[in-house]
Amino acid sequence: MVAAAIDSPRVEFGAGQSMGRAIALVRSRPASFLVGALLLAGSAQAAENAFHVYRDTFLTLLLQRPVKLGTFNGMAADFVDDIAPAVVNTFYFAWISRLCLATGSAGAAATPGASLADCGRRFWPIAALSVVMYVLTQLGMLLVLAPGLFFMMASYVAVQAFVVERLRPLVAIRRSFDLTKGRRWNLFGLTLAISIAALIAMTILKMALVPKGVKLNTLAAPPLFTYFVSPMIASANQVIFAALSTAIYEQLTGTSRQPATVIAEVFS
Repeated sequence: MVAAAIDSPRVEFGAGQSMGRAIALVRSRPASFLVGALLLAGSAQAAENAFHVYRDTFLTLLLQRPVKLGTFNGMAADFVDDIAPAVVNTFYFAWISRLCLATGSAGAAATPGASLADCGRRFWPIAALSVVMYVLTQLGMLLVLAPGLFFMMASYVAVQAFVVERLRPLVAIRRSFDLTKGRRWNLFGLTLAISIAALIAMTILKMALVPKGVKLNTLAAPPLFTYFVSPMIASANQVIFAALSTAIYEQLTGTSRQPATVIAEVFS
């Protein structure tokens, strides 16, 4: 049964409060946040980098002839190979949300294993949600950027709504649209600030580790950067945004930790 989206009381959105709560969430379960990000987001980023490095070589071996992708085919290939990391990152968000916002049936804090098992049982709906969000965002980015940014902000807490309220993918996106209405500029400013900080960190590390004129994700790029530094930065980004989106959902809905068995009964 599709869970019906319920109305939540409108609350004031505070970026500082959300950041403080996000930090508290990470500090409450540092091992889960960090190890999970490294194993999921970090590994996915390293695999994506390797794919970019060896893509032309792989296609040449597969097709038995030299291959050079044109602009359109190259964009299509990038679009396809970005899907897998997007799914992995969404799964990480779902796991963190389940871990932070639900408890066991006895009222104890949810365990990483139980949360992982619950998300594993819903892997395909999580993957569907990820693909829908990724495709709509990318299509919006192609339309003069603004629609893609709008969708990103509007669907900011879709994963949390999907996990906590047991909604189907499209209903979860609609629920996120309702929750973020009137707050998307604040979300955009917060996201932009974090993204700029990450970009500055990446640029500094690139200048320190990658020789001038060498393109990233090529055979000429230092493996240390391709398979360690870049995945570490990607992992840090996912930790920040997973904690932040969970904290924002909690703030917007007044959701507190509650038994997982009760969640389904309340929202189904």
